[in-house]
Amino acid sequence: MAKILTIGFNLQQATTLSAPFSDFTKENETNRYIQTLLNYGITQGTSATTFSPYTDVRRGQMALFLYRILQKTEDDFYIISVE
Repeated sequence: MAKILTIGFNLQQATTLSAPFSDFTKENETNRYIQTLLNYGITQGTSATTFSPYTDVRRGQMALFLYRILQKTEDDFYIISVE
């Protein structure tokens, strides 16, 4: 999910990892995408000390991610239609 949003919305990828989560290890390739969403304020983690990177993303969570990312990106993105 983090990689899809980072690449799909052309976000500036994080170059350093500074997340305070115990389940956030530097060896994981996707952590730079998670860090990017943290830097933009799109995600916060599941608690103050965990991110839970291997749990399923629920529909409501994804909707919130999309809402937040649309608030932080440029105005040239718009929805053509919804089915």
